[in-house]
Amino acid sequence: LREENSNVRLYGAYLEEVSLAGLDLSGANLSYAHLEGADLRQVNLRDADLSYAHLESADLWMADLRGANLEGAELGGANMSGVKRK
Repeated sequence: LREENSNVRLYGAYLEEVSLAGLDLSGANLSYAHLEGADLRQVNLRDADLSYAHLESADLWMADLRGANLEGAELGGANMSGVKRK
């Protein structure tokens, strides 16, 4: 997924334990998505809407979360090693 990712709408999607590793999801709407245990290593989530997303035990190693909305997101047990936030 590239270009115009602000049109990617995965609001409330059930993506538990899915591998999205390396994808460009910048600007995507993933609010309320269920991403428990998902492989999100090196995913570009810059400016994405992850509000109230379920990211428990997800692998976010080296993910780009700069500008992402994480309000109310559940991150318990998630691997946040090397995550870019600022």
